[in-house]
Amino acid sequence: MNTTILSQVEAVAARTKKEKLLATLQDDTTRFLQLVADPFITFGHTVDDQRVERLIKHLADRCQVHKVGSQKFWNMLFAVLYGLQTRHLSGNKATEIVDKTLSCAPDRDALVWAARVINKDLRLGVGTRTFLKVWPGLVTPFQVQLAHPYDPGKHKLEGSWAMEPKLDGLRMVVVDGKAYTRNGKEITSCAHILKQLEGAGAEAYVLDGEVMGAEFNETSGQVRKSEACETLVYHVFDCVNRSQWTTRKTEEDFGLRRLDLEELLAHAQERAMPNVAMVQHFTLPKNPTVEDIFLARDKFIAAGYEGIMLKNLHAPYCFKRTSDLLKVKDFHDADGRVVGTFEGKGKFKGMLGGLDVDFNGVVTQVGSGFADHQRTMYWQNKLSVIGKMVEVKYQNKTPDGKLRFGVFIRFRPDKDSSQ
Repeated sequence: MNTTILSQVEAVAARTKKEKLLATLQDDTTRFLQLVADPFITFGHTVDDQRVERLIKHLADRCQVHKVGSQKFWNMLFAVLYGLQTRHLSGNKATEIVDKTLSCAPDRDALVWAARVINKDLRLGVGTRTFLKVWPGLVTPFQVQLAHPYDPGKHKLEGSWAMEPKLDGLRMVVVDGKAYTRNGKEITSCAHILKQLEGAGAEAYVLDGEVMGAEFNETSGQVRKSEACETLVYHVFDCVNRSQWTTRKTEEDFGLRRLDLEELLAHAQERAMPNVAMVQHFTLPKNPTVEDIFLARDKFIAAGYEGIMLKNLHAPYCFKRTSDLLKVKDFHDADGRVVGTFEGKGKFKGMLGGLDVDFNGVVTQVGSGFADHQRTMYWQNKLSVIGKMVEVKYQNKTPDGKLRFGVFIRFRPDKDSSQ
């Protein structure tokens, strides 16, 4: 595995440069990238940063005789990954074998990159979409239907549309009894929800919705935990026939899928499913006006929601961003990748002043929206935020594409920097 080139990919900011570097990688590296990118390959094991640092120190203390050559080390890791994937290695045994293998790394870089492979998080600033651009067919991407922001001047809502409240949760898709994020990362903290869905007929469908706690930050932390968090509730808003999910060719429009979902969950509620709910659904007047839409949005915002989602009742499920699904908020928002940090001034000296955030190739400084404790924590751990996705709200854009009056909302661990 060529860690030198991967380190170069991590270091450069421009996506085109990352793509050119990735294209130089050989099969011995792409086989690991394939394991990382495939959403249906999971290892059920993670190596956190503290454990990596401990192993690095241990590596430095070991005599050279205990280390192995580069090729042998990567072959050893590949065998361990197979054991984790098949669950022949799990629990304490997995920890023991993983630590033993990582301790044989020929150098620090090899150990760090091996841990990232196990975590299925290479921190390259690009993800599956870029991998597929460089190596078409590398994996079958995990894709869900995504919304465009509603633009009254662009989107004319003709025909039959419905609206639903826009929830402030984390996207969760249930496939074959397992839960995944919108990017295909397995969620292991919702076993109680999956248990409630067992035997309810859900196995014939792929369920799409959001999992929520009391607040987004609470939800984000709970979902990322490995153990179950039984306060999380799954709010389902769509379903797709399982076989059509595989072929990526859906036949039923949203109106019919909604009827399937209502029937499925009505039957399921007889089984006592306190952690599964169906998102409220309201039919809009035919050919709704801009006034109809903004009036509905304001009512839902007053009720505590983020806004509304508009859904074309005659549209099939689309495995990409589509104008048949629109989100309506009272402000603009954008997701970008953190590429740098800067120190504050005045009372914020010695603390985080803000983040340098890359939005589609244009870097904007975002310095508002942080609590004092966040400024202290993020400044003390500057490297930990680099490469992470962040959600920012803003008023408008400058002619050169920078965000005006950008305000930090939160980090988005559920989103991929390639999307």
